[in-house]
Amino acid sequence: MFLIGLCALPTFAQRNYTAGEIQSKAEAAYGRFEIMMYSSNVSGTTSTFFLWKNGGETANLRWNELDIETFGKSANEWQSNPIWEYNDSDQDIKRWEAVHAGLKISSSWVKFTLEWTPNYIAWFNNGVEVRRIVKGENVPAGHHRYNNGNSDDPVGYIADPMRM
Repeated sequence: MFLIGLCALPTFAQRNYTAGEIQSKAEAAYGRFEIMMYSSNVSGTTSTFFLWKNGGETANLRWNELDIETFGKSANEWQSNPIWEYNDSDQDIKRWEAVHAGLKISSSWVKFTLEWTPNYIAWFNNGVEVRRIVKGENVPAGHHRYNNGNSDDPVGYIADPMRM
């Protein structure tokens, strides 16, 4: 079951803004998740599809999240992100962003797929796999989120049931 919310925000800088969100009530541990997404082309906006652990944004509950994000300012780029913490007492959020280019994203329909298994996480657009992280793979030392080898293995740490 999905919750659907749409709202018209007050006029700001002579523009009318709208927003929408669909959120599942049920949680899933692993699966293949697909969405046809129409992304905004307005600078300063993001269009996102993500899985997240309910309550993970609070203290004392491990954060797990898998993202697909598009940015209005970048018509031909999108970003894939695993976000995790090691355990419930860990307050240092780990991320491993990757930017993907070469496909018109904004103002067009794009099929994004997120495949989450105990052994890998993979991101696809329009049926083409563009990123895969396998269990045991560490954040590369050259990545700006590298944490002296401690920000490792998102596949192993992102294992809690999550919502869409």
